[in-house]
Amino acid sequence: MHNLEPNTSESEQYFFTYYLLSICSHAFAMRQRDVLTDAEWRSYAQWMRNSFQRGTINEAWKRIEEDKWFDPEFQKFVDREIIPTK
Repeated sequence: MHNLEPNTSESEQYFFTYYLLSICSHAFAMRQRDVLTDAEWRSYAQWMRNSFQRGTINEAWKRIEEDKWFDPEFQKFVDREIIPTK
């Protein structure tokens, strides 16, 4: 995993990444409950796709997902809809 800053420890980056994934998970849960409008959801979903495609969050997801910290429906959504396929 690449450091956010030169002095950022791996554990700090791990927790920061977990925090970002928590925001994504929360947005997904709000979408499931019809709290978000279509436009709001499209923005969140695109932000998630960009994060996974352009950043190192995809690498961290594999580590974090092993521990099953997130809702299984969110995990399925990320694996099917967000992680880039080759």
